[in-house]
Amino acid sequence: MSEWMVKRLRAGLSCLGQLLDTVDTRWLEIGISLNAYALVWRTYKDFNADAESSLFSSSNEWLILGTTLLSYIGLLLLLLFPALLLLKRVLRSNPPTETPLYTTSLLVVGVHTALSNYTGLVDIVVAPLFSDLMLRLWHWSAMISAGIAALAFPLYIATPLPQRVQTRWSVLFLPSIVASASASDITLLLEPRKASSLLSLGYVFWGMVIIPAISFAVVDIRRQLTGSVQLFMPLAVVSQLAMSVMALGIQSRRVWADSVGPANAPLLLGEMAMAAGAILGLILWAAAAAWFVNAHVVAIWLRPRADWLSTVYPVASFTLATIYLARIWASSTALLSARVLIAYVTTALLAIPTARLTRRLTRSARSSDDQPPATYGTMESV
Repeated sequence: MSEWMVKRLRAGLSCLGQLLDTVDTRWLEIGISLNAYALVWRTYKDFNADAESSLFSSSNEWLILGTTLLSYIGLLLLLLFPALLLLKRVLRSNPPTETPLYTTSLLVVGVHTALSNYTGLVDIVVAPLFSDLMLRLWHWSAMISAGIAALAFPLYIATPLPQRVQTRWSVLFLPSIVASASASDITLLLEPRKASSLLSLGYVFWGMVIIPAISFAVVDIRRQLTGSVQLFMPLAVVSQLAMSVMALGIQSRRVWADSVGPANAPLLLGEMAMAAGAILGLILWAAAAAWFVNAHVVAIWLRPRADWLSTVYPVASFTLATIYLARIWASSTALLSARVLIAYVTTALLAIPTARLTRRLTRSARSSDDQPPATYGTMESV
């Protein structure tokens, strides 16, 4: 082997080592946040197709190109993460910084968010080719979501108190909540019989975790004064609950349009589900809005560290819930609030990497200033 090939091989291994050093749950956090942000724009575009503003117009080509690019970047991170993490575990002996259950929860949340996002990318002509694949992927990830939700409470009891305080337990219920939301989106690609079964499963997953998810969200809120958990994470849980039940209600009215309810209440089942989703969604959205305001008040004193999962994803989830609220209640105020929140989450999406880059450059500049100047000799030595 020539010397040039050896140098190239060493350079490639060095780059691979540096890449593996960056592989952690932040990859999942960025992938989830990018897919959620793209989903915000897609949902707004679908629900407000007649917007007059050029920025919020559904025909804005730059907007469509940007959301599509973000979607593919987020999907690429989600696809690369498992393989690179396994390679890192094989080549490196460093212990993982997060528990396997937490990492799996984030990965499943990313899968469901990508499924919801990519239903808007599938063309109607090729939808039958992708529907079976997406449905099978949903079933597998939903089974994992149910397993994580079932293990969360026993693990909470078995975990020692010092470690229990440091764990974000409400995140373990997010996969099942997001699974119910993605179920409503996938029904757009399915035939009525499969869509009806999937909607029923979506309601089952939503009802299975609503009580423990809200309970642990309250537990997380009580710990905010200690600064042990991210400030906005309870917002993601409650917002996803609100958005999921409203999305299920909207699709239920479409799928179950001709289905009749129980004999003692012979109303159309789709209209009943739509009304229940509207009321429950409004209640949960109000709870999320209250914490959205209070979290900003608490942030003035705590000044928490902002990252992708603890800032972009919760605000994007609240924005999605607000868009669905505007759709289901035909509220112009909620639609205006959604536009403000889109601007907010866009600012956060750009500000977080900018702030990190600024801190890194400032730190490197300080370290270079602290080093003694190089000595090149004096007149005496000459």
